[in-house]
Amino acid sequence: MTDLSTRTAVGFIGLGNIGAPMAKRLRAYPGGLVVCDAVPAAVEPFVAKGATGAENGAQVARLASVICVMVQNEAQVRDVPEGPDGILATAAPGTVVAVHSTISAEAAVELADLAASADVELVDAPVSGGAMGAHEGTLAVMVGGSDEAVARCERVFEH
Repeated sequence: MTDLSTRTAVGFIGLGNIGAPMAKRLRAYPGGLVVCDAVPAAVEPFVAKGATGAENGAQVARLASVICVMVQNEAQVRDVPEGPDGILATAAPGTVVAVHSTISAEAAVELADLAASADVELVDAPVSGGAMGAHEGTLAVMVGGSDEAVARCERVFEH
């Protein structure tokens, strides 16, 4: 397994109405951008502009040290980390997963515990502002997590 210091890219899972414009702002991220979506066609425009495409969360986690998740609902968020194709299958210790999707407080705690079992940190980071705010770059991000994990996300969230 490669250690975290070699994973310089930011990952983005979920390229829908809000996720795609959020990810577009990360195309210039210094370490690169790795994108993934359940709809392969959503990944293609990002790859055409220089991002790396991934088929699943495990592939994203092989390259990224911070992974943003903006999928449709809590059930989809729960699917992202688990199983052989999930983030936790390949994430290096110290990886930070920022969940932008709206999930319950209970799910955030459960997912944080699951992530911690793999030495991965979860940051609960829902956004406010909708698709228009995502396109304009004016989303408000409400962040909950350890001080260290939140600090690791700041450069990503600035984009």
